[in-house]
Amino acid sequence: MCASIAFPPGGGAGNGANTASDGTYTISGLAPGTYNVTANPTCYGSTPSNYAAQTLTGVTVSAGATALNENFALVQGGFISGTVTFASGGAAAGVCINAYSSGGENDSNATTAS
Repeated sequence: MCASIAFPPGGGAGNGANTASDGTYTISGLAPGTYNVTANPTCYGSTPSNYAAQTLTGVTVSAGATALNENFALVQGGFISGTVTFASGGAAAGVCINAYSSGGENDSNATTAS
């Protein structure tokens, strides 16, 4: 899987890491504070995956300590597909397509074939 990324709620500087072959991850270099941590198996659209991203909220990082057992159990996601065309006719190649949850979060994206 690509990345687990930690950002403070409301925005700000964060950091990320890729999972190892056994699924473990460690995100280092975080200032003490509270973070939202996202595991995104699609690497935000750059890697195909049948699994949906998941976010843990309110993960507390203390100075010199590791927040342990912040685990993810990814579930298989669904798919949306279709065709993008110009109103005047013809396929619209290279158009970015995004899916947002009802809460307004960007859950997935794709680009039409060229």
